[in-house]
Amino acid sequence: MMIGVRVPCRGRGSAFPASRVSAAFPPHDQRISNVQISRPVRTRRFFGLTGAPVMDASDGAPLPGTAPLLGEHDFSAGMRTAFRKFLQRQLDQSVAARPARWQRNVASRAAYEESVEPNRARLREMLGIVEPRTAFAAPELVATVEQPALLATTATHTVTAIRWPIFDGVWGEGLLLDPRTPPRARLVALPEADQTPEMIAGLAPGADPRSQYAARLAAAGCQVIVPVFVNRSAEFSGKAGVAMTNMSHREWIHRQAFEMGRHVIGYEV
Repeated sequence: MMIGVRVPCRGRGSAFPASRVSAAFPPHDQRISNVQISRPVRTRRFFGLTGAPVMDASDGAPLPGTAPLLGEHDFSAGMRTAFRKFLQRQLDQSVAARPARWQRNVASRAAYEESVEPNRARLREMLGIVEPRTAFAAPELVATVEQPALLATTATHTVTAIRWPIFDGVWGEGLLLDPRTPPRARLVALPEADQTPEMIAGLAPGADPRSQYAARLAAAGCQVIVPVFVNRSAEFSGKAGVAMTNMSHREWIHRQAFEMGRHVIGYEV
């Protein structure tokens, strides 16, 4: 079985300009002699993974057992709708199966932790959380000679820039909102991906005052950490000097991480 792979041949902005494709893939008659082609072949656009050219169905009648995909509606929107329906159906069906997958032992905290560990291990695998975490005693302050770690002070709390090790070469960063009184609780406040920690801490515009819950929690006496998440802009999605894309940062990282059994959510967790 031969699989066709479409190679864009736009000379501008393409990783494979037409001239390079032609040079990289010589005419099929120079490489194969036992394949009969029943219709013209676009050797610049379709190639088999074996290196042999593949027939382009648009040059003639549809292949046996196939039909043209026609319509005026947005196929991508329809695909996303189908995805949502499928995922919702799977969620609905999972409710009945949950008792068989969770064997909670509530006799004690230690017993409960042990009983749910297989479920947590499965979730870690699904999220790609496979590297061992780097142990650390406390977060570090992030400061330079020009910018101190202390970013703001209020009547109820202070705001400090911090970071903490995740695994080799990877650090998490965020803000620490520390109450001036002994903490009533220690919490992690998760902003929306396109919100910065400063937004929900009340230090930067962009969030409705009602959404600045990290600041409200700190004012109520809670110690709060707000991590930085990967946002949806496309500023760094690509390699400068080679090619940039319009993918969001989250999709850009996800596409590469997924191939290695990782996930952007796993990195953030």
